[in-house]
Amino acid sequence: ILMLAHNVSERGSAIRALSIARWLAAAGREVTVVSGRRRVGLVMTRRSMDGVRLLEVPDVLPYRFRNGGLSPIDLAGRLLHVLRERYDVVHTFEPRPSATVPGLLAQHRGKCVWVADWADLWGPDGMAATWPTPQRVTLGAFDGLLQSYTRRRADAVTVISSDLEQRAAALGIPPERIRRIAVGANDDLFRPQPAAEARLRFGIPLDALVLVHTGFAPFDDWLLAHTFAEIASSEPRAYLLMSGRRFPLVEERAAAVGAAHRVVHAGVVPYRDLGSVMACGDVMVVPYTALPHNEARFPNRAGDYLAAGRPIATNPTGDLGRLVATERIGIVAPATPETFALAILDLLRQPAVRDEMGSRARTLAETTLSWRAVVASVGELYDELVELRS
Repeated sequence: ILMLAHNVSERGSAIRALSIARWLAAAGREVTVVSGRRRVGLVMTRRSMDGVRLLEVPDVLPYRFRNGGLSPIDLAGRLLHVLRERYDVVHTFEPRPSATVPGLLAQHRGKCVWVADWADLWGPDGMAATWPTPQRVTLGAFDGLLQSYTRRRADAVTVISSDLEQRAAALGIPPERIRRIAVGANDDLFRPQPAAEARLRFGIPLDALVLVHTGFAPFDDWLLAHTFAEIASSEPRAYLLMSGRRFPLVEERAAAVGAAHRVVHAGVVPYRDLGSVMACGDVMVVPYTALPHNEARFPNRAGDYLAAGRPIATNPTGDLGRLVATERIGIVAPATPETFALAILDLLRQPAVRDEMGSRARTLAETTLSWRAVVASVGELYDELVELRS
């Protein structure tokens, strides 16, 4: 099995690909994951993790190209790899060229099946709706066309959410070629940990009430910024610990209410070290407004939060909002700063309720939403497709 992620390792599609790959490998399948290069280099990098072969092809272009799946150098290296090595299945993650063009080539040669993973809504109606007009009508339009074409052309489509499942059906893709693969939890990598030691590491008082936000998606930084400002204004023990992307607006709003020192940024933390960040938290916050793109996606970090055994605070958007409400693993509140802040404050002040929610979250992470369980249907799909092809 070859998995092609358009992002660099430990980002977005690469995390999803590796999370699936490691459990396929545990089941005895031979899996290779190719992601964009984190650092420029002229030599193919090869390493192994949890039985998965990880490759990065040579690339010297700027990070935005390497992480965006738009580097022609990366694409050329992947095409050469597909031509040189034999695979039974190629699973591509997102529609950007570095992932999907090699999938098209492999399928065209007739030697393997091609599965296209759909985890984000691309194009002018999706992520590009938030971009400046020149970028939206050029790259955004290109993404939208490639998204539709590649999903119709692939032998099967794996989707991350019920919204994308409906969109796949609307493209005319037969139901038997669509398989929903939700976000799972890496319950073996992340486990509930005591907060005290982790808080000392980040300089957070032991008696603080801590919100944690991890990740890189920039879509709802305004809601996070204004919500924390509301919370910090009325609760002097409230802290916000962040890792991943730095959002200047969050720091500006906190400073405006005299709480700049209560925003702690851990920087870009290696994925497997996120456990110490999440351990600091009382509540994991996922601001999630009703954008079409949010309705369609399901953040990888939600699975991490379940594994960490912490409650989630989010908004009534997409499958995530429904999961949190149905499974009672956190709170779901309207996406206005005042209302969201009040709901989070209420949860912060109820430690027993938080513990119950966190326990239910961990149980989900160990059972139906563990990647171990989720990946079983991926393997079944591969077997069905290979049998049909043969």
